[in-house]
Parts: sequence; C-alpha cells; structure tokens
Amino acid sequence: MLVDHTTEYNSRAGTLKTHIDFMTDFQLLEAEKRQRILHSHLPWSFLPTKHINKKAKVVYVNRNPKDRHVSQYNWLKELNGVPPNWTWKQYYEDLVINDTLLTGWFNYTKEMTKAARNNKNMHDVLFEDLKLRPIETIKRLAEFLEVPFDDQFIAEVADKNVFQKLKDHKQDATVAISRDYKSVLFRKGEIGDWKNWFTVSQNEQFDAMYKKEMEGVEVDFTYEMQ
Repeated sequence: MLVDHTTEYNSRAGTLKTHIDFMTDFQLLEAEKRQRILHSHLPWSFLPTKHINKKAKVVYVNRNPKDRHVSQYNWLKELNGVPPNWTWKQYYEDLVINDTLLTGWFNYTKEMTKAARNNKNMHDVLFEDLKLRPIETIKRLAEFLEVPFDDQFIAEVADKNVFQKLKDHKQDATVAISRDYKSVLFRKGEIGDWKNWFTVSQNEQFDAMYKKEMEGVEVDFTYEMQ
C-alpha cells in the first residue's frame, strides 16, 4: 500500500509469485513496471548478493518467538503431508528445541538484527509494534521507503491493515498446500496467545535457551498486551 500509494487490497500478484524462496517465473519480475517488492523467509546470508550490493532496501519483520512458534505450529499442522494428530508437545520438541529450519530462528534473528543495525538500507519492523503502535510504525516505514504520504493516508493504511480486515480480504496462495484446500494462514493475530500453549516447564526451558542464544543481542520483543 505504501509503495503503490493505495489502500486497495491485493493490488499485486499473489505473494508466492514474487517469493524468492519459491519463485519459478522470473519473467514476471522482468515485466513488472512498478517498483519491485520481493518476499522471503531467508536469513541475511542467504539473500541475493546483488540485491545487497546494489543497496536495495530490505524490510525485516519479526515477532516474539513464542507467539511465532504457536502461529507456525497451527499453520503447519493443517498442511498436506503433516500428520493431523501432530501435537504441540511433538512440535515443541521437533522445531523449538531442535530448530534448524533455515538455520533456525535464533540464527536468523541474530543475523538480521546485526544487519539492520549496520545497514542504512535495512529497516526492522516488529509485529507487535504494528499491533500496538500502527500509526507510528507505518509512518517510520513510509519514511524509510521514501514514499509520499500525509497523516490521513497513514491513518487509512493503518485502518485497512487491522488484522481482522486483512483476514477478511486475504490473498492466501498457500491454500494449494493445505489439507482441505482452505486458508489457514490467518488465525488470531494476537499478542500473548503463547500462554495458552507453552507449559510452565516449556516456557522456563525456552527462556533459558533465549538467554543463552541471544546474549548481546538487543531486541525489544513484546510478549503480552500492554
């Protein structure tokens, strides 16, 4: 919305068509007349070197890891090929304690946070800030992207991006890989839902892991509604 200066929903092609991780049709990018917007889950060291060397802008989005894991679990267990009886306990052991997906969340966050601190062409955004301080957060993003805006436009963008409105107007290409071919990408979009999933012992174990893995890395995550 900011780059195209519009509050229209889904004004571009499906996300997977411009998703670096899954892209197959590069002609689509060649034909794009507007400023290109690419998506990726890849950590900093995996991103295309030309993109970095040309000083193209990177917007890095993260979320507190506890809510992020709950969200990922509820999405993965609805996908084709994933056992429907896959429990939270099994997920916690498989992908929280032994998190190696795309080098793991801790490594991803450390890489991206360091890059954001040392690269003026990179901007970090927290999911929780978009929820709690949308106007301020979106305005900072617009300034980083160097796009025209005024207070009214920012307010309209913030209103259109309330989670429930996004859910009602979703464009979810991942329906093709869900078990029942229905959208499961948008669930609650809440801060603090992790409390309904992490046991006391799991929470204590994760906190210890976080303290060890993230030593010296400053990220101000929010774990509950303020």
